[in-house]
Amino acid sequence: MNWRRPSGEAQHLEMGESYVSERGFGHEEWLFNFEWLLSGYNPEDQHQYKYGFLQPISKYRSNYVGETFSVLVYTVNPDRMTMIVACIKDLYVPGYQELEWVLNQTRDNSWLASMQQQVSDLGSSVGPLVNPSPSSISNVRFLPENVTFYDPMILVGPPHKTTRIHRYQPLDWDDGFVPTLSPPDRTIPAGQSEQDDSPDRSETERMRAGQTGTTYDPQHAKLQNRLRRKLRAQFGPDSVKMESEYVDLKLFESGLITFIEIKMERTVKSCIRSALGQLLEYAHYPNLQKADRLLIVGDAFATEDDRTYLRNIRENYNLPVYYAQWSWGSEELGSWL
Repeated sequence: MNWRRPSGEAQHLEMGESYVSERGFGHEEWLFNFEWLLSGYNPEDQHQYKYGFLQPISKYRSNYVGETFSVLVYTVNPDRMTMIVACIKDLYVPGYQELEWVLNQTRDNSWLASMQQQVSDLGSSVGPLVNPSPSSISNVRFLPENVTFYDPMILVGPPHKTTRIHRYQPLDWDDGFVPTLSPPDRTIPAGQSEQDDSPDRSETERMRAGQTGTTYDPQHAKLQNRLRRKLRAQFGPDSVKMESEYVDLKLFESGLITFIEIKMERTVKSCIRSALGQLLEYAHYPNLQKADRLLIVGDAFATEDDRTYLRNIRENYNLPVYYAQWSWGSEELGSWL
């Protein structure tokens, strides 16, 4: 689930006895859920931070409290190959008082209840999430825009130090390794058709009807609902249709029709890859012109390469394809890229 919530896979992929193999999930599986952002611990700092959990920091937290550094996040696949997942720049390790505040905010926002429900849905015990200690819920904070995901993930082999240790342990990143690439994507299938005046989409995880074994991501529905409200408030209640002909949202404004496809991927490149085929099919199959513009919306931060890629698509293929980032903190849609 892109480290936005527990997937149930970790228990089966973990090698040997470990917390994850015994419990069925790891606390770091919410690390990149950028819907859950907090600000206000320091009233003078209004940045929207992601507070998350890293097991290597947990084991040695006292050594790192108050420190700021960059972190290279890696995983080990079933073939015991090391894959570089992401780089987090300027990650900070808060003190215990801040972590207590984070836990209280996590309870007050019902995020802890959501975590418990997600774990329960996997058939695992929610025991570790009942009256948890602050440091078991979060032990690091960072800005979402300071995360670089590698798509595809970067394979590293010996003698790189990460290949020598397959347990949760912090390693000094002192080898000069600078990742330059970015995780396989997952495709969220098209939704079921609904009337324009239908109620908001259900934001609970469920198995999608008619798509055996396909889990519907509730974050997708949350973004879809919020974006529909935002666009209706801006352009009028008759300007937006949801799930019409399987399109997430259709926007009618200034005489133009925009098809909007929402993707909850970690990178803009993955969002484009996952959405483009669907948008072209919805707008043109078999020989039609249903839309004037194609807009991909996600919460991933665009890099300069992403901006260049979109410009090249428009210039080289004359395709009116754009990307816009949704901000969970401000509930605003950014500029079209």
